[in-house]
Amino acid sequence: MKNNIFKNRSLCVIDDFSLDERIYFFNKVTEFKNAWINKDKDKINSFIINDPYFKAYLVFLENSTRTKESTKNALIMHKIPFLDFDSNKSSFNKGESYLDGFNNLIGYGPNVFFVRSTIEGLCTALEDSSNKFIERHYEHNFEKPSFINCGDGKHEHPTQELLDEFSFLEYNKGSRDKIHIALIGDLLHGRTIHSKANGLKGVFNNVKIDLIAPDELKLPSNYERIMIENNFEINKYESLDEYLSHKNIAKLFYFTRLQLERMGENIRMKEKNLRKKVTLTKEHINILNSKNKDYHLFHPLPRIKNTPTIPFWVDPLKCNAYEKQSINGLYCRAVLLSLIGGRIGSDFEGRSKSIETYENEFITYINTSSSNLEKHKFKEGIKSIQTGIVIDHIAKGKSLSEIGHKLRTIEDILKINSEGGFWKTHSPDGLLKGLYFIPYLKELSYEQLKKLAALAPKCRVNYIKDHSVTKKIELNLPSKIEGYHNLECNNPNCISRSELFENVTPIFNKQTNDSFKCKFCSTNHSYDEIWKS
Repeated sequence: MKNNIFKNRSLCVIDDFSLDERIYFFNKVTEFKNAWINKDKDKINSFIINDPYFKAYLVFLENSTRTKESTKNALIMHKIPFLDFDSNKSSFNKGESYLDGFNNLIGYGPNVFFVRSTIEGLCTALEDSSNKFIERHYEHNFEKPSFINCGDGKHEHPTQELLDEFSFLEYNKGSRDKIHIALIGDLLHGRTIHSKANGLKGVFNNVKIDLIAPDELKLPSNYERIMIENNFEINKYESLDEYLSHKNIAKLFYFTRLQLERMGENIRMKEKNLRKKVTLTKEHINILNSKNKDYHLFHPLPRIKNTPTIPFWVDPLKCNAYEKQSINGLYCRAVLLSLIGGRIGSDFEGRSKSIETYENEFITYINTSSSNLEKHKFKEGIKSIQTGIVIDHIAKGKSLSEIGHKLRTIEDILKINSEGGFWKTHSPDGLLKGLYFIPYLKELSYEQLKKLAALAPKCRVNYIKDHSVTKKIELNLPSKIEGYHNLECNNPNCISRSELFENVTPIFNKQTNDSFKCKFCSTNHSYDEIWKS
């Protein structure tokens, strides 16, 4: 029997499902929705788990209506027993560890956790932590639980993204050729917006996005950069008034609420003016009707009752797509359960999510025989080094203080017991550089080289024997940087932050533009930003 690649999978970010997997998911949602509407019991039963041993935990550490209730109803549809974790009465409020708490719950045997949190990257950290916990305490036949991210801070909301994409495809009559959509409202804090930076990629071949928000609520540069790298066409506007004065406007409008609970006092003081810029009015509807009657309004719901960005008088209008969008939440979450429960998915054909591998790509060997490098002499004081290792070109072009700090960090991180030392010197082109020499050491281990590559990219390691360089390598930035006590994500809400005391090791993955993305919260950093000052 073909292995079901969806069984026990987690969905921590939208990219945890490949494009082919999401297309398969959308096709299955269409099948299930049609069966449910037509009361086709045989077809419905082909999706239903109905396993008395399969159970779920709902751990909503942040309030929710739409996501929590649609998830509950999907679980009931599957006849899955579930426990609704009362976070208000939990020990998490006493400052106890999230990872410890979830490991305790894993011991009670749930198959899936639905998690909402203000802490970003929590589900990814739980996925890693649970695997290690299971390895320590259970035999190989113990099934790991799935972790489904139901929203983590300002990061992502992948289950909402799945139902949004499905809803867009419905209104596009199934066409994946192109999408032109206006994203309106609180783009700064809206995780449903942030999920679209990667979510829309590939689902639609051509993506045009109009960002409509005042400067105080604009999309974070991190997500705008992702959209640009994904070849989305981006246009930005300060208000709906400004946007609707243009000719080429979208047919799909996605509104979000202003998330006052996440805003600082300086922004809340401007609330009335900010809200006016992103709230739909009758005048806006008249303009839309005059320009293009075939438009649809989306909203993740529910709305703020006294200040909705889509007023309630819009509900009877033909442009109302947000209510069907909300209903789709039940179908999408029910099918997601069918997948991770292994009820469907064995007939999937296509490319699954690739597993990241990290090889020796950071090491470049320099051919010493093609130059006079073997005759080059490195000196320790007034004596030439007979045997040992010299690390050259450290922090080349930086200031004296930066080079000195980098040399001391290398000495600390590599933990080499040596009578050697380091210098700050000039290279032939006049730039300052650091030089670290280790007499009598014959080899650096793979781990030491990887750490050195992360700490001092573009440095060169010279292996010396009988006063000559016998081997020379250049170290480039590795694809993955982890395992250093002085690494830190600069997002204060990331689960890996030291002040949260969750003992989550920061991990950064190199992007195509040589920036580094936090594994947990997806925040992008420059190389210098990942190191504590």
